[in-house]
Amino acid sequence: MDTQLNFSSAYHMKTDGQMEAVNMSLGNLLRSVTGENSRLWDRALAQAEFTYNDSPNRNTGHSPFQILYVMHPCKVHELRDLGKLEKRSGDGEDFAKAMNDLHEQVKSKLQDNN
Repeated sequence: MDTQLNFSSAYHMKTDGQMEAVNMSLGNLLRSVTGENSRLWDRALAQAEFTYNDSPNRNTGHSPFQILYVMHPCKVHELRDLGKLEKRSGDGEDFAKAMNDLHEQVKSKLQDNN
């Protein structure tokens, strides 16, 4: 795999094209969320971050959160007390296999797009 490492600093973000793309996407999200109240961008930052992390990438077909955790993040309605009526359990080996399969799929898609 032919890769190149480019170092960047906090003051020269344009060195890293990926970071520049993320910043542009977050800026667009913040503008759409704040509308005409652009001075309140800091109050919408968490919502914009959540939206970005749950949005599928066109190259991978998966969201950043899904690539990292092999699932979509919990939404507000999912953060309820399950009580005794519902039980959830996760088998570690199944989770690890699902994560490995997803990472292989993402790697393959990224290689196909290059």
